[in-house]
Amino acid sequence: MDIKYRFYPHPVLWDKNDDYKDSSFDCEIELTREIKKFVLEVNFNLQNNQLEELIKNGQAEYILHIESPASSYRLIEKSKENKKIIKLADEHLLGKISLCPFIVAKEDIVDFTNSDLNEDYNGVTFNLCKG
Repeated sequence: MDIKYRFYPHPVLWDKNDDYKDSSFDCEIELTREIKKFVLEVNFNLQNNQLEELIKNGQAEYILHIESPASSYRLIEKSKENKKIIKLADEHLLGKISLCPFIVAKEDIVDFTNSDLNEDYNGVTFNLCKG
């Protein structure tokens, strides 16, 4: 699943928009090939204290969506830690593999706001749905 530019009904932290002023989220993945498996060492890099607090409190989590379209294999790996090791059997993987990191709500969050939101969002709150 390749993430394409689209509009969302709430602020999104990514490099394609300016919803957040000084925050960032990215993911570094190191791939190692072992016998009959791949090992992914994943480092989620989040720079936003309030979003980090949501993860720490169990209201949100890091997600890595793994997809191999040629084999129709899909997997969601979840973590509340910023580091994760994932082992994938090579029998599931064929051709191009997409790795897409996210931060998602684990529960409905009412009246969400963040001190680093763009000025366009001053005084506005959002109801974020689980997932």
